[in-house]
This record gives sequence, C-alpha cells and structure tokens, in this order.
Amino acid sequence: MLNLNGTGGKPFAFFLAGFSGLGAGRQLWLSVPLCLMYLIALSGNCLILVVVGLHPSLHEPMYLFLAMLSLADLGLSVSTLPTVLQIYAFDSGVVSADACLAQLFFIHTFSVMESSVLLAMAFDRFVAIRHPLRYVSALTQVRIGGIGLAIVLRGVGLHIPAPVMLKRLPYCRSHQLSHSYCLHPDVMKLACADTTPNSTYGLFVLLSTLGLDSLLIVLSYALILRTVLSIASREERSKALSTCVSHICAVLLFYTPLISLSMIHRFWKTAPPHARTLLSYLHFLVPPVLNPVVYSIKTQQVRKQIIRLFHPNRAVLSHSCLHQDLICLAYANTAFNSLYALILIFLTMGSDLIFISYSLILKTALGMSSGDEGYRKALGTCVSHLCAILVFYVPVLGLSVAHRFGRHASPLLHVVVGDISLLLPPLMNPVIYSIRTRKIYSRILRITSVLNPLGRKRC
Repeated sequence: MLNLNGTGGKPFAFFLAGFSGLGAGRQLWLSVPLCLMYLIALSGNCLILVVVGLHPSLHEPMYLFLAMLSLADLGLSVSTLPTVLQIYAFDSGVVSADACLAQLFFIHTFSVMESSVLLAMAFDRFVAIRHPLRYVSALTQVRIGGIGLAIVLRGVGLHIPAPVMLKRLPYCRSHQLSHSYCLHPDVMKLACADTTPNSTYGLFVLLSTLGLDSLLIVLSYALILRTVLSIASREERSKALSTCVSHICAVLLFYTPLISLSMIHRFWKTAPPHARTLLSYLHFLVPPVLNPVVYSIKTQQVRKQIIRLFHPNRAVLSHSCLHQDLICLAYANTAFNSLYALILIFLTMGSDLIFISYSLILKTALGMSSGDEGYRKALGTCVSHLCAILVFYVPVLGLSVAHRFGRHASPLLHVVVGDISLLLPPLMNPVIYSIRTRKIYSRILRITSVLNPLGRKRC
C-alpha cells in the first residue's frame, strides 16, 4: 500500500493512456493533428485577447466576456498540453504524483471557469435583449470586473480540496489511468480506501458548477426566447436571435461532449476505451480550438478588427510584404514586374524537377529484383521528404489561386492562406522529420529520458 509521498525513496507515479491498440507509428502520427489543434487554440485565443485589448470599441460587456472565455480556453489548453504531447510525440506516459495532482486541479478549475463565463455571457445576452435601455448601466466595467473575480474565486476555491484529499489516500491498485491527462474521478478510483468523502465532494462540485450553470443557461435562453417572440417585427426578432448564435455554438461545443461522456460513464460501463478517450478529447480540446473561429466568423466587430490588425490600410492583402501585393498597389503599368515574377517562379520553385526525380525514383524502385519488400523499403525512405514537399507546395499553390481567382474574396481569406504558406512549413518540417526519421527520433527520446527521470520506469 502506497500513499502519494511514495516509499523506499521511489517517487510515486501514474501512467497515462492514449488510444489503446494503436501501433507506435500510428500513435506518433496522431501528434501531428494534435500539435495543429493546440497551435490553433493558443494562437486563436491570444489573437482574440489582443484584438479586444487593443481596440477601445470592443471594451463592451459582450467582448469583455469573450476575452474571459479566451483566457479560460488558454488555461485549459495549457493544462492538458504537456501530458498529451508527452504521450503521442515522445511515447512516454509516466507522470509524477505531484504533477498529476497539479494538472487535475488546473484542468477542473479552468473547466469550471469556462462554464461560469458561458453563464455570464448568457446573462449578458438576456439583459441586452430583455432590457436594452438598461444594458450599459447594468453591466459597467466595474461590475464585469467583479463578475470575473467571482468566476476565478469560484473555480479556485471549489477545487483546492481536490488534490489535498487525493494526496491523503493510499493507492494499492494499478496506477494506470484511462485518459491522457489526470482527472479527479480517474485518480480517485485507483485508491484502495473508502472514497465516499471524495465522491460526495466531487458530486457536490459537479452539481453546483456545471449542473447549475447549464440549468441557468437554459433558463436564460427560455426568457430570451419568450422576449424575442413578443417582438412584433420579424426582422427585429431575427436580429435579436442572431446576436446569440455565437454563444449558442460555444455552449453546445462545451456541454455536448461533457454530457455524452457523463452518460457513457453512467449507463454504458462496457463502452470501448476509444469512445471515452475520443469524447474526453472533444470536451477538452475542441472548444478552445473552435471558440475563436466561431466568434471571429459570426461576430462582425471582432472580424473587422482582426482584419484591420493584419492590414490597417486595407490595401495590402497580406500582413507580410509580398511582391504580388506591392504590385497591386502600383498606379503604373506592371506588366514587366508580373512577367519577371512569373519567370522567377518557374526558375526557382523547381516543382518540375522534383516530379522528374520522383518519377525516376519510382521507376528504379519498381525495377528492383528484391520484390515488394525491397521497393517498399526504398520508398519508405522518401516519406518524410514527400510530406515536406506537400507542406510547402500545397499552401503556395493555394496562395497563388487565391491571388488569381479570389480577388473579390474576403481579405481574411488572403491573410489566412498567406500565413499558412509562410508559417506551416517551419512548424511541420521538424515534427515530420522527428517522427519519420528513426535516428533523429531515438536521439529525441534519449534527451527526453534524461530530462524526465521517471520516463519508462514503473512503480
């Protein structure tokens, strides 16, 4: 029987789980979309915070609550990021007891904070639609600051007992957790003592936070719907409901996976591990990724300020200085510049030579006398390079198509495509070669094993 302080000088550790049954190669490939999801979540929420902070026109209750939602999403992403990437990118599922308890505290705290912010945003929409004349005076910046402080105190105060109570329990069963991060119910079920106080505490926190918040959100929208239906003009009804679309999407993104996961734990105890793992990822990873996207698309003021942030004069289609963008700003004949750029592209990109090279490689590999195994092994050495080629050329072709045929498209489209073409290759090339090149991958694992002395050791 061990407690979380360990015995015999050995540190106590838990073992995290990913998608069971997958080979090492497939599990490593999952780190690529996961890295992209975390990158989108972190950059998108930081962008929302910067836009709201820099523009006084967005210092209104709706947008201040949106900034709070982005802070909660950032905290949730940063809380789950270390162990998820540790499992899929470095094939190490060991986490020390203290790190596990700290992680579960922050995950549950930011999750409750996000639920509280969604409730505050529902109240904001209710006041704006039910009492529009009192909206500004009812939700001043001082009161919004008080609401934000109450949200933080509520999340932190309710979850301080969780790691303290878990640390006092003895653990004599398997230390294998069922998720890629530490959660209170998952750690509690490994204890070999009476966990009734912990279960009662967990149920109280769940009902008083997520349960109560969801009921109040439904009640708020019932009152909003009642108010909207009493409006005589159909156009005014549609306009009032359209201001709630982004918030409804955020509520569905947060609560739907949570309710599904709770139903599976309660009524489908024989469910495959993949179902629970997938739903937990949908609950903790998808809202931070999609919330900035939803609000950037559906909220006109936020979308306008994002576009202005990247190109203030609205004349350049990308916030990076590109040759074709500067040509568009000229008031003279640019035929010579366009011809020069076209010749330069054909002389430097070299896509034709790459195609010829791989045609010869494929011809050589198929002509090998060693059979299927020989040419498959030969082609396997080219996978990393093929991925790097696709990562580089696909966005470049997309940017060219956008400039050629999308002149009347939204400027945000050109900004996004331009950023992908410039930022994606430097981001993905190290990931691709670290995963697909065995020698590089083994060196990275050796470095991480030195930095993580608990790696691969089992209690």
